[in-house]
Amino acid sequence: MSVDAVFTAHVILMVQGMPLTTAGEQVFVKRAGVDSFVAFACEGEKRQQVLVSFESKLEGLAQVFKRDESGPFVLGAKASYADLIVGAWLRMANTSLKSPEWEALRGWHGGVFGRLHDVLDRYAHTDRGREVQL
Repeated sequence: MSVDAVFTAHVILMVQGMPLTTAGEQVFVKRAGVDSFVAFACEGEKRQQVLVSFESKLEGLAQVFKRDESGPFVLGAKASYADLIVGAWLRMANTSLKSPEWEALRGWHGGVFGRLHDVLDRYAHTDRGREVQL
């Protein structure tokens, strides 16, 4: 729950970069109760403040990943469901953040999120139905 709360609180950074159709944008508009998709714009000083907050709020999660130094996962060398949840958020960030922001996120807190994304990304491009060993 804490992972989703941190990412959800900062998703405003990603919304404008999501590859949504017009219908998809309208779903966001309706659920948020705003007039248009433009309401999700986050630029300038406001964006910088949200980025600083995001980095700060990810500190605790980064510490969880640093506990076991044997690998990039929460459990060290063994992947868990928790890694997949964080990895999904990171994949969304990779797709929707501005490139310099994504590169910054990858390096935050000693690069734990960049390493996790990279190791999970190898498996995102496998054939369906093929068993993958993590």
